[in-house]
Amino acid sequence: MTIMLRLIEGQPADHIFFFGDLNYRVAITLEEARRLNTNIDNYLKVLHKDQLVLQDDLKTFLGKYREWPITFPPSYKMATEKNSYSDNRIPGWTDRIFHSFGATSELEQLSYDCDFQVFGSDHRPVLATFRTSFGRHADRMVEVRMSQSRCSVM
Repeated sequence: MTIMLRLIEGQPADHIFFFGDLNYRVAITLEEARRLNTNIDNYLKVLHKDQLVLQDDLKTFLGKYREWPITFPPSYKMATEKNSYSDNRIPGWTDRIFHSFGATSELEQLSYDCDFQVFGSDHRPVLATFRTSFGRHADRMVEVRMSQSRCSVM
């Protein structure tokens, strides 16, 4: 994260979106994960053990970027063709979307969710929708969609 901050700090931009597979898990044991695996919604009970939030050296990064509250179960490590977690890996909110915006621009986040109807990967795509304006183009809708291998800004 420190390298990323050095690359983007001081660069002129109305909005910065930082997203991807950040590879963080939930700080629980594999046995605890197996007990939770019986119901996908059980993981919301351990959101406070998210490793990304617990990592001290990320406090500088997290102070400059915002992430909407997570209200969806972990996006990783899923079976590729059904909605169940792997028995041999600890799930986590590995796929994340953070944003920052300049003092002269507006950015309104409308949604932050995970699509559990998309199969074919051990990740489920995490989606966020924002409303913003760019200079003279007021009221443009910007949608950022992120998954393991694809991003689009519309």
